[in-house]
Amino acid sequence: MKNLLSLLGLLLIVNFCFIQNEYAVTAKKPAIEQAGLSPENEFIQKNFPYIPLAEWPPGMRFMLDQAGMSSPLQLFDSRRSKVGSQVDKKEYENTIFTLLRIVEKEIKVATGRKTFPLFIFGHEDLEFVYIYPGSLQDLKAGIYPNFILNLIFLGDIDKAREILIGKKLFLKSRIVNEEGSTRVGTLKNVPKYIPVTITNVGLGKSVSPVKIVFENAEGNEFFVEILLSGINSRDSYGISDFDRYFFLQDPRSRYPHISDDIWEKIQIGKIQIGMTEEMVKLSWGPPEKINRSSGGDQWVYKNQYLYFENGKMTSFN
Repeated sequence: MKNLLSLLGLLLIVNFCFIQNEYAVTAKKPAIEQAGLSPENEFIQKNFPYIPLAEWPPGMRFMLDQAGMSSPLQLFDSRRSKVGSQVDKKEYENTIFTLLRIVEKEIKVATGRKTFPLFIFGHEDLEFVYIYPGSLQDLKAGIYPNFILNLIFLGDIDKAREILIGKKLFLKSRIVNEEGSTRVGTLKNVPKYIPVTITNVGLGKSVSPVKIVFENAEGNEFFVEILLSGINSRDSYGISDFDRYFFLQDPRSRYPHISDDIWEKIQIGKIQIGMTEEMVKLSWGPPEKINRSSGGDQWVYKNQYLYFENGKMTSFN
């Protein structure tokens, strides 16, 4: 204890001396809130907040991803406090599972007995369980994956239906999906930065759980499957890709200095000699790599190379 008090005293003296030193300066600390968020990211943070697995409240609703390999849930006999067989996905297709509670339970394992967090879900008068593979402390620390495989969170879909259906957005991606013979549809190239109207929102798949259906000015319908809150996504911890596909406002108004002729080329992913770096990024997106030299810059897009001098494209191959 005496040594500990001496150490604390020494730290206080060092800290005081540092504060009094006129040559010790500090930069202004950044604000805690994120600065410079795009309107799209602000929209997502406001309407689709991320909730980590350890903080899921009762009442959250989910559905099984039929594209997944197996169900994460097992039948749970609450009368005997016993975990039974794995749920048959086909039998429970389109079934809504509501989170009832998270409890701890001692379970016999190969090395003895161990306590695990159990996620108890309900459907009608049945209960289902997911056994988290670590301890409650592991769960809170996020040591194991922060998701339950093949469960799709329905809260994002419900909220998106409420605030997006009928809303006009502007398409950011040229690659969208058209309904076809398969569940994922057929890839389709369309002009980007065009206005579209959201006509429906539904179930996607685990990695992209929200299906956004929209139509263009001609009445043709397409869809994309995206992340909104990132809740229970295996590839995202609160990171949405909404801004990868949509603008909230017309992007054309941001670039009045770009002629209509060039803008039409940008919309269909074309480039031409004389385009500025800004125009090329609008058309093709940012390059994978930039090689700089005294004679100019080389932008690398997979197997294509663009060359710039003084901010304008001079050649490409």
